[in-house]
Amino acid sequence: MPPPSADPPEEPTRPLPPTTPAPAGPVYEREVAAPVEDPYRTEILLDRLRSLRTALAMVGVIAIAALAVAVYTVLTMEEESDAGGGASRQQVADLDDRVDALEAEVEAAATKDDVNQLTGDVQALSDRVDQVAQQARAAATSDNSGTDEQARASIDQLNQSLTDLDARLRELENQAQQQP
Repeated sequence: MPPPSADPPEEPTRPLPPTTPAPAGPVYEREVAAPVEDPYRTEILLDRLRSLRTALAMVGVIAIAALAVAVYTVLTMEEESDAGGGASRQQVADLDDRVDALEAEVEAAATKDDVNQLTGDVQALSDRVDQVAQQARAAATSDNSGTDEQARASIDQLNQSLTDLDARLRELENQAQQQP
């Protein structure tokens, strides 16, 4: 039993009397005409629903086919090595050796600066050979002594040097063109 309370109990809640008098006639909020069903609009909505159902059915069929292919692939996979299809260790080692060989070739190849310098050297030697040839012709016309044979020997020697330098230049240009 609950303990007796010192305060008297409160009165129960009662309804309040209205402050304004009630209207005499019936009250209408607003009269609205019922919408008329448009058969054309209804037909368009039904057509769209049919198209949506067809599209969803097609997507479902495609999803089921993809799932079937995935299950077939998983079930027919024999070993992990068959599925990988990657390169063997020997193939990787061979490829690594090829890369190292190409790197060594690139490091050993002549640069454009080397080729340009050699071109300048060849041009300078060519000018010197032309100059010596002119001197030899001038000496031959002015004096037909024993220096004529010496001049011819030096011209032959310079021509040989020029030919060697030209061959080296072509080789360096070919190497430079082979570089990417």
